[in-house]
Amino acid sequence: MKYYVSIFALATIIGLLFKSLHMNQWMTYVGSGALILGLILSGTLVSGDRMRANAQSDTGAKEAYVWYLFVFAIPFLLLMLFG
Repeated sequence: MKYYVSIFALATIIGLLFKSLHMNQWMTYVGSGALILGLILSGTLVSGDRMRANAQSDTGAKEAYVWYLFVFAIPFLLLMLFG
């Protein structure tokens, strides 16, 4: 749990730094890139047959890293939408 909080805090600091330096385009790239990479690595963008095959043979270690990407993307997307 503390890793999620530290990743969220790091992403928030980086996002606020980008916002203060008027680098809104980079903030969009980083947030969208982390979200798309998380979707690709989670297997959300594949068909149901492949997802079922991956779920049966997977050890479960990969899911934690995928959630780190989603948590990293949240502050960038929030600052992009509401900042």
